[in-house]
Amino acid sequence: LPAAVNAIELRGGEDLDYSSDKIFHGNTFIAGSNINFEAVVEGDLFIIGSEVDLDGAKILGDLYIGAGYVTLKDIEVEDVRLGSGDLSIQGSKISGDLMVGSGQVTIDKNTKISGSIYVGTGVFNLEGIVEENLRIGAGRVVIDAQIGGEVKVNADSLNIKKNSQINGKVIYRYSKEGEKAKIAHGAEL
Repeated sequence: LPAAVNAIELRGGEDLDYSSDKIFHGNTFIAGSNINFEAVVEGDLFIIGSEVDLDGAKILGDLYIGAGYVTLKDIEVEDVRLGSGDLSIQGSKISGDLMVGSGQVTIDKNTKISGSIYVGTGVFNLEGIVEENLRIGAGRVVIDAQIGGEVKVNADSLNIKKNSQINGKVIYRYSKEGEKAKIAHGAEL
């Protein structure tokens, strides 16, 4: 049986490891240097740390993270609100929206976001599925994804790869120093 854990866990300056056999009841707050989290949260999860890795975690509420480096791998969560230097999302299911401010964002082909993405970043690489809209302010944007709604990009460069399927309008604004969008043959817009 999984061990039940109190909803508030505050530690500083430590390496923290929460295995998959832990269940947090209610909203959970965690602070530390390096955080590895595989547990279940029956509520919202708030994390502050230098390096945060969520691997296989199941959050029944929303996820809030402030960290230097963040990896979300094979997680299930409602909405995500995140600030980081570097974000990697792999094989995850986000049933709501993703809101991110980060230096670099990479979302792999095995990730599904049922809501919309709102992101401000230097470099944005998107594969996978976004069921609703995509709103980006960035330096460089690469899209090789399925997007169910509208795409609005304000960036210096936009590259839409051949496997992309975008069902809504694509609106791209670029700076004076920016470049025109590159749309690969085979992309469906």
